[in-house]
Amino acid sequence: MNAAAAGQWAKYYANQDKQYRKRMESRQWLDYPHTVSIETFAKCNATCIFCPYPGLDRIGETMPTTTVHKIIDDLAAVGGRRPETLMFTRVNEPFLDKRMIGFMRRVAEKLPGCHCPQSTNGTPLTDKLIDLVADIGNVPWLKVSFNDHDPERYETTMKLPYAKTLAKLDHLHARKAKGGLPFKIIVGRVGDGSPHDADFIAWCKARFPAFEIRVTRPFDWMGEKAEVKTFDAPKNGCSQWFDLHFLANGREAYCCIDAKGLPMGGDAAKTNALDIYNRPSRRRMRESYISRESVPLCRACTY
Repeated sequence: MNAAAAGQWAKYYANQDKQYRKRMESRQWLDYPHTVSIETFAKCNATCIFCPYPGLDRIGETMPTTTVHKIIDDLAAVGGRRPETLMFTRVNEPFLDKRMIGFMRRVAEKLPGCHCPQSTNGTPLTDKLIDLVADIGNVPWLKVSFNDHDPERYETTMKLPYAKTLAKLDHLHARKAKGGLPFKIIVGRVGDGSPHDADFIAWCKARFPAFEIRVTRPFDWMGEKAEVKTFDAPKNGCSQWFDLHFLANGREAYCCIDAKGLPMGGDAAKTNALDIYNRPSRRRMRESYISRESVPLCRACTY
């Protein structure tokens, strides 16, 4: 890892600690989640080398519409409360679910003021879909996981056709540059600490000046991708302790990088989402300043 990458990850962890302390000090998220993610359809058309998707046992599983609505309604039942963010991205490509626009509209209706950003690999983006997303009004940003500007490396990394994705990005950029889209567009790469990270940023900035470019840190998905290069875990707490995540089978995920779900976790179809969030073991993590070193499932985590 070069010095620039080391500095980048150090800044990330400093911000992570800042967000953790901010949520601790506000106390408003002790009994209500700051961020919620729901995987409505466990399907992706990419097989990225850094992602555990190919090894999932729930590929193709669909969360019933009634369960998705129930989670949103559980959150909306507390008058005056809403998550800061509700996302429909877990280990999946969200826009492969034809119900997605309806779900996003329900968030806008039931949880006014809640942000509903989206992440995608870009291949499903059509003008019609972009127009529908723009019309909802609660989408602050759309992130496209592009990962590499080099065609050979891109196709090795994501197992998708480079030319098709690039054409989608070029068209999206043309629309954004004309001022026709109300949300920020981010083009992202999962970094590896090599010079390719800086090369990606420079290339994207030159080709897509209207987009924000980000390189994020890699992680091993709680050991599911042990071959992925990660870095030393920080000693601070984690803002993920204030979030709530559900997989397509309804099972609660421990955090955003838990691909399989907790064996003894809550079931969104059977239990109120807020009761799952407030079970004693998780509540205790949010009530006192602790380091992730003191939490067995977190002590080696580099997210």
